[in-house]
Amino acid sequence: MLYVRFDAIMFSLLSNFMFSLENITITIIYYKKMNAYAILDNIDDSPIKEQRFNQLKKDFQMDYLNANGYHDRIAKHRRPIEIKNEILHDLYGYLQQINNRPEMRDIDEEKNSMGYVTTKIGEIWISDKSLKTCYKSIQQYCLLRSKDFNPIAVHIAEYRAMNKLVALINNSIRKETRRKIMNNKITALTRRNIADELTTSRLWYFGRLKEADFLSRLYDLSKMPSTDYRSEYNNAYKDILQHVDNNSDWEPDWIFTDSRFNLMYGDDDAYLRFLTETLHPAVRPVNDDTSKLLEVYNKHLQADGYQLYPSGNISGRPLYAWSKDGIADSRFANKKADIKKYLNTDYVTAKIDQMNKASKTETDVAIGAGKELLETICKSILKQKAIILDKDWTLPQLLKNTTTALDFKPKDADDPEKAEKSIRQILGGIASIVQGVTELRNAYGSGHGKDADFKGLETKYAQLFVGVVSEIAIIYLATNGETEIIDDKNGDDDDLPF
Repeated sequence: MLYVRFDAIMFSLLSNFMFSLENITITIIYYKKMNAYAILDNIDDSPIKEQRFNQLKKDFQMDYLNANGYHDRIAKHRRPIEIKNEILHDLYGYLQQINNRPEMRDIDEEKNSMGYVTTKIGEIWISDKSLKTCYKSIQQYCLLRSKDFNPIAVHIAEYRAMNKLVALINNSIRKETRRKIMNNKITALTRRNIADELTTSRLWYFGRLKEADFLSRLYDLSKMPSTDYRSEYNNAYKDILQHVDNNSDWEPDWIFTDSRFNLMYGDDDAYLRFLTETLHPAVRPVNDDTSKLLEVYNKHLQADGYQLYPSGNISGRPLYAWSKDGIADSRFANKKADIKKYLNTDYVTAKIDQMNKASKTETDVAIGAGKELLETICKSILKQKAIILDKDWTLPQLLKNTTTALDFKPKDADDPEKAEKSIRQILGGIASIVQGVTELRNAYGSGHGKDADFKGLETKYAQLFVGVVSEIAIIYLATNGETEIIDDKNGDDDDLPF
């Protein structure tokens, strides 16, 4: 197969055709050279007919799509929407180029002003409903400005062709997005309700930042298309900076309906990332506003099974994540965040996550992970207190020694002796709980071999266990303060006797 590239003008011909020459098959592929200037170089001065004008628009579209390999790229790509957005970005830029051609500048000598031919033709179309087609409006414009018809008509045909392609591709993106909505749990109604409440309450999503700067934290605006045809605003960042931050040209809730961001119909994770970013301390310096926003979000999201919750912190301010399993998970995440304040390592974080997730499906794994978490915390505290560990200590013994090493005496109680007695009773109760954990771990945990017909603990008890272990961890870590983890994971996980 021999491929030969030709630069040629395509009118109503097919973009690809084949012919055979002896035993050689040659495929001629036409690349984009068709524009208004090329067309005008190849027609005479007689005004083109309306049928020809309409055909030119189709030819411009076909040539553009073929030159960009649109259909072939869409068919091959795993994420066709990315290709469509890339083509849109190019189209917006090309529309700006067309509009900036000298032939597309409209000069009004009476008003001593200059604008765009496209704008003036649009005004003529709107003002006279007897003009049934764009072609007729162009004729009227040329009479008004005493201009030759063909140059204006051909440039407008190319402009209209590209503009129509933008509309068609945007529509195909919307259709594809709607098909994906079936996988979303957060409905368009919930998203609309959140947008409306933010607007009426004047809780602006961008906080102390400019809107363009906030959105840049989530999106590469420099590669996203602009809605402004002017070359100085040729990407989304410049577009938003000009029309929203520098001027209030758009509605306050524009972000929720802008198809470039697709917050109304996009996937749940992208939408939730947007919401959690609005709560980031770098975006929102005032805690009161953060609390109000969080209340609005969770009030509406809970109907669709989602909750936002503090998952960590930065400089003492909370960072937020989301849970699709409801309030129970978010409450556990709060405990996880408290534990990580004092004992923040990848190992501990993994154990916490394992314990929480397994409590719903693999309860024996949850109990095993909880036991290991308590072991780690107790050993780490004792190591920090320079107390020698006895390898034969059971978990209750390990906890008892940790309790002895910590200072649980109340500092500001009116009757310190009575308060200390009460606290010791509570700690005794904790020891009993840990003893129960030990027995559960032996019966249901993952640390010992099980028969083939083994049945784990019921989920409700496993989740109770997870909550209790978390509370114990928080009490001891809060009393001890910041704790350095002990590194004893080189040995057997089953190193405590029972």
